Amino acid sequence: LLGLTGNWTMAAHADPDISALINGVSKKNVEKILKKMESFHTRHTMSSDQKNMGIKASAEWLLAEFKSLAPRLHVEMDTYELPPQGRRMTKPMAMRNVVAILPGRHTGEQERIFMLHAHYDSYARPLDRDWPRDNFDNLAPGVNDDSSGVAALLELARVFSEHEFDATVI
Repeated sequence: LLGLTGNWTMAAHADPDISALINGVSKKNVEKILKKMESFHTRHTMSSDQKNMGIKASAEWLLAEFKSLAPRLHVEMDTYELPPQGRRMTKPMAMRNVVAILPGRHTGEQERIFMLHAHYDSYARPLDRDWPRDNFDNLAPGVNDDSSGVAALLELARVFSEHEFDATVI
């Protein structure tokens, strides 16, 4: 995603396949994803399940977005329960990972796998240290924690799904 904010040119000897990938990245798409991630107000792991707000709503939106990209992109929600962990997580929590797999041409012993990842949760820390530890709907839009990584992944998935690779990309 280099070059989204500045002026840059490809070297004359650049690989045409790589140039096509880089030129396929859309600054508008990245900005749209960032604004959407911000719109969930918080993505704290323990945020409440409200319509269009919180961790569950953002996970469901990401799942739908990845699924909309290409039929050959295999997308699923990996859900599991995490037990309480002291003061940090005071109750069992449903954890959701959105997994998208773009199968490569090679399988079996020749298969190579590249894994890219980002986290879509966010965390609010008010300036006042005496904030209640049971309000997990505090405003935490988290555009730079880690919506920027999520936007990069989603845009790369869109661009990559238009091409075929030897390796599998997860």
